[in-house]
Amino acid sequence: MFERQTSSSAPTSATRSLQDRLRWTLAGLGLALLVLLVLPSAQIKLGASQLNGLVGSYTSSTPHYDVTITGGTIVSTPPAVFGAGDSNNYYGAGTASSSGAGKTCTASAKGPLTATFNWNNGGDATALPPPSVIISQTCTAGWGNNPTSSATGTGTANNGLSTGVLTTSANGASSTSTLYTGKDTPGATFSVTCNPTATFTGTDGSAYDAFISGNVNVTYQASVALVDVPVGGMNSGRQLLTGSAASCSLSVPLPFSVDKTTYKWSATGDVFYTYNEHAPSHQLILLSDDPSYTTGPSFGFFDKSADTITVTCKATVVCPDGTRLPISVTAPAITSVKPTGSWSTSNGQAGYGHFFTGTSMGTNDLWNPITVTVPQHFSGGKCCLAQLITPVLRLTRNIPNGGPANFYYKTPQQNPDGTTSMVLPGQGLDTAFPYPVGISISGTNVTPVTPTGGYIWNVPDSGTSGDSPTFSLSTNPQDSGGSDWSSAYGNENFTTYLMYQPPGGVWVPIQRLDWGWQGTANRTNGKWTANVTDFAPSTGSDTSTPPQWNSVLVANDQLYP
Repeated sequence: MFERQTSSSAPTSATRSLQDRLRWTLAGLGLALLVLLVLPSAQIKLGASQLNGLVGSYTSSTPHYDVTITGGTIVSTPPAVFGAGDSNNYYGAGTASSSGAGKTCTASAKGPLTATFNWNNGGDATALPPPSVIISQTCTAGWGNNPTSSATGTGTANNGLSTGVLTTSANGASSTSTLYTGKDTPGATFSVTCNPTATFTGTDGSAYDAFISGNVNVTYQASVALVDVPVGGMNSGRQLLTGSAASCSLSVPLPFSVDKTTYKWSATGDVFYTYNEHAPSHQLILLSDDPSYTTGPSFGFFDKSADTITVTCKATVVCPDGTRLPISVTAPAITSVKPTGSWSTSNGQAGYGHFFTGTSMGTNDLWNPITVTVPQHFSGGKCCLAQLITPVLRLTRNIPNGGPANFYYKTPQQNPDGTTSMVLPGQGLDTAFPYPVGISISGTNVTPVTPTGGYIWNVPDSGTSGDSPTFSLSTNPQDSGGSDWSSAYGNENFTTYLMYQPPGGVWVPIQRLDWGWQGTANRTNGKWTANVTDFAPSTGSDTSTPPQWNSVLVANDQLYP
């Protein structure tokens, strides 16, 4: 506000008469006045609904910034006189007489003015200050006078924001500007300043009827537009369930707009941007961290694990006057929460563990129970298993009569001693996704899902399942040369993932179980002897790394690229 400095003496009737005759206002130049310089010494508070329409129409219950404008002084010589209805004008006046030639009158209004913005959550304690704001400041500074006869008047007008538009007339001038600025992370309180100046000097002439009166006036307005990055998919506590899709956009209220060619999004945290779920065999689950497509008005991502995520949007805002403001808006932090898994194995119990039957070797592993618990305030979802396999299965024999080595497996290996082995190398997806091993829930088998044949069950149901990888020692080679194997080696390592899919989301890993078996066997006089071992932890371990593969091991043990 501007403080009015006046004399304690009352104005004379002659001065009042001149004021009535020579009243001049900035409104006469077509200027809108919002903040009046000559209001009593009280703070001027403007609610968000009053701020130039930049932030919409708010109620007291709507979060917004309240603004308080303080500072500035206004003085005159002789002391200012105010008539009824003229509190928006400040007069300094001098009158002429035969002995008054050269008498002067002055008036000045000066800054600095400070606009202080204080966050008002509207009674909602969860309503945080916005991540960014666009500040609009409008200021008009002007002076005017109305001399008669040989009296003269001069003045200056500077709105304090920029050079502005200087409007002049024979009796005064005014300067108006609007300045737009962006402020990231404004917090609960922030301030901006403006330093306008308006001055007037009047000098009486020597003529009998010479006289002059004049005024100065400054109006100032400050307001904010709230800029935010709304994130869809969260609950009211800004929590996101792992695997859920989060959708983001940049919220900039009218009359501002965004240059759509300038969007650039990014997200910190353990997230991935694209997801292509496995369909037929020979395809993959593709998880990409490449945000190269994130340059449009909207942005989406999936979360991999329990962590803290922040989303930032960089763009250029176009203001009503054409001003371009580069902004960087970071949304308040998102907390990602993840379901917990419980998974125990029965390896080592009676009937489970490694085995050798005389014609095959391998292991049995039982998983019971398999449960997933969803965090509070979330519910539902589905579960399944995904299994990766790294097998080495080798059967060795002498090539009969130097014949062809066309064996069952696709990659025969020539050994240094001249023998040939069947080898199954590499890591691939075991059979299909989801993994098609039987799942029993409360005594009822889950119906396999087509077309993959995998099993999926609903949360909060618990599942029981298992696996029995077996290496047959009587496999016939494709050359029909007979199964006269002399030795065998098997080593299969498995990583079995407990997967969870939230409603409307994508599959994410909850736990993994690393297990496997190994064995050697030799054949003497048509009889196999073997030494087989296995390994499996008692429980699964938490993981956030999703399974990926570059091949699929189908049921007939052939490895397809």
